[in-house]
Amino acid sequence: MSVQLTNVRAGSLLVAFVKWEGTASAAVTLSDGTSTFTADAVNSAANSDLHGRFFYLPASSASGKVTYRATWSAARPHRRLLIYEYTYTGGTVSLDTSNRATATSGTLTSGAVTTTGSEGVVFGAYGEYSATTTTNERIGAAVADQVVRSRYASMWSKEVTSPFTGAATASGNSSTWIGSVIAFTRTDAAGPVITPPTVSLTAPVSGATFTAPASVVMTALAGDSDGTVAKVDFYAGATLVGTDTTSPYAYTWSGATAGSYAIKAIATDNSGAATTSAPINVIVTVSGNVAPTVSLTSPANGASFVAPATVTFAATATDSDGTVQKVEFYVGATRVATDTTSPFSATWSAPVGSHSASAVATDDLGAVTVSAWRDFTVTATAVLGTAIFTPASPGDQVDYYMFEVFAAGADPNVAAPIATQNIGLPTVVNGECSADVRATILGLAPGNYIATVASMGSNGKLLSNAFTFTR
Repeated sequence: MSVQLTNVRAGSLLVAFVKWEGTASAAVTLSDGTSTFTADAVNSAANSDLHGRFFYLPASSASGKVTYRATWSAARPHRRLLIYEYTYTGGTVSLDTSNRATATSGTLTSGAVTTTGSEGVVFGAYGEYSATTTTNERIGAAVADQVVRSRYASMWSKEVTSPFTGAATASGNSSTWIGSVIAFTRTDAAGPVITPPTVSLTAPVSGATFTAPASVVMTALAGDSDGTVAKVDFYAGATLVGTDTTSPYAYTWSGATAGSYAIKAIATDNSGAATTSAPINVIVTVSGNVAPTVSLTSPANGASFVAPATVTFAATATDSDGTVQKVEFYVGATRVATDTTSPFSATWSAPVGSHSASAVATDDLGAVTVSAWRDFTVTATAVLGTAIFTPASPGDQVDYYMFEVFAAGADPNVAAPIATQNIGLPTVVNGECSADVRATILGLAPGNYIATVASMGSNGKLLSNAFTFTR
């Protein structure tokens, strides 16, 4: 007897229920033509001639259109073969041999079965003499998710979402039947954790300059804690220039033309895991050519922006013995823009975080110069940076002013400040003083705060009115 499924997915759990009649014993096997199913130790009988057995294949190797064939050792009447595919690709599925039960009562209720939680799936099956179709299949109080029916037999399933102890039930019209239930557990683990290799470039040094046509020696250190390093690939920018499969890992890149390059190494281990080294920037110039000059003029060093931020880059570049062909703007090792005409500028949509930018000028003979780097930050919200206050009256004999920060809800007259900054004696302009307190505010954790300015002198400490702010 055979059943064909048309779209089996490799790795699926396949469960089958075989039912037959006959007073004499008979052995049954089930196969997909490649793998043989495992038979569970369930073989119940009523009136000595009604039999049923569960089979399962935890991880099908077959896929697509598959024919499943049940073979009896001797001919038996009223045979039925039901197949159910349970697809679960997150791990493995195995039989929980302690959680299965059978019954042969006319009440059509199996014995108790126990699961441990959401990792379970329960299958029930029943066979009878009558050709009537069973209804109301349940596992505990829960209605079955899926039902496979045939005359004289049916099989149903329920994916368990919480720990459960109960029975599989089904209603029917026959008093002579067999009922069985079997539980499976699934494991979400996808396999052992693979630790990727480590790799770092040891040559060339960052900022190294070569003369075209250049021979650039690249070396790297690489290791793997849970395996072996299969290879180290050396790159100039996005171009693979060489590979070494044995330690010490090295490659000489010959004939390098003028330009600026980000050198990197990628180590791959025996399991296929890969790690990329931090890049190293080098310059290849033309002999006898005077390199251009370049200076990054925007953004200002230490500038701060509030997201969403569009940062403007600007640079001045000249070449004493030729022309500037292009100016590239970099953030870290990433080129974000290029301009080929003066004045050299570009814009960049900057994410939240700390960034370093530079400009790279290239002349008409390929000579390259990198500007000094400038740092800037992009914050998710605006950060207060200046304290503006009215100074104390001249007769108060102030030695200096103190910027003080308190927790939200605190009383500055009695509470201890959580941050302070001596702001000295700022110049009075139009009746007001101002002081840069950005560093103090940036040192605070995100949250709500109260701030005051206190005059400190021989007459004691006087507080300004408090104001609230959010970091």
